[in-house]
Amino acid sequence: MQVIYLDVLILINFSMDFVSLFLTARLMHTQSKVLPLAAAALIGAVYEAVRVLISYSLPLSIISDAACAVLMCVVAFGAGELMRTTLTFCCAGIIIGGTMTAMYSLIGMEGGLFSEHRTSNTESGALQLPFGRYIPAIALSVAFAFLLCRALRSHLGKKRCSCRITVGGRSIEVSGLCDSGNLLCDPLSGRPCILLTPASGAVLLPPELCSGDYSPDSGSLSSALSRRIRVIPMQTPSGNALLTAVIPDSLSVCGRERSAVIAVAPGRDNFGGADALIPASLI
Repeated sequence: MQVIYLDVLILINFSMDFVSLFLTARLMHTQSKVLPLAAAALIGAVYEAVRVLISYSLPLSIISDAACAVLMCVVAFGAGELMRTTLTFCCAGIIIGGTMTAMYSLIGMEGGLFSEHRTSNTESGALQLPFGRYIPAIALSVAFAFLLCRALRSHLGKKRCSCRITVGGRSIEVSGLCDSGNLLCDPLSGRPCILLTPASGAVLLPPELCSGDYSPDSGSLSSALSRRIRVIPMQTPSGNALLTAVIPDSLSVCGRERSAVIAVAPGRDNFGGADALIPASLI
């Protein structure tokens, strides 16, 4: 009989689930925080430990696995685009686990991750975790996963979309270019920032917000609009700068309501032929 220590099993699954969730956040272009990711990974680790103690039939096992994956994604990322997030999480887990399995096969470790430690001449033994195998293996598998993630992001990182924005009762629908490189966001709320060309911004915003000449002390904006102003720090080839953004009344991307701020990028006639640069997290 083989014995597996639950603390070791929980440690393994927690680390693997945490890495898979973090990789999911990168692939989904979703802002993630450590605490929700850790809580979701702990749920997955405890679930795997319970599965060792309780025997399930195959149909019940599949249902419980799927339910646990959904719960983990809800805890880590919320309920938005749940099916897409869950499928991405499952694929990330397959990438990590498959990479580690392939590594052990290539280097001749037929015993896999665990080694069996026998304390007597009986058939009983305890499966112990050799950290000399585990730490390098997970480090290399994570490195491979992130290289694959970057390749996928660069290949799929840009696509066309439509964006409808309403500010102060005025609306405009613009063509957008989705770009995973647009990481601008409001530092207070975390809302991503959509960049508009001056021509598109002029339909919605006062001239001083389109030209970049706005000053909080000028008092030129209405009180309702001034309360929606946000300052976005950004890096340019010439150094750091501050971008004046506005929280719109409503905003939709590809027909779906989204929460974001908008700002005009002075001097940009277009973004690859589009009127707006959309962060990939809004798609």
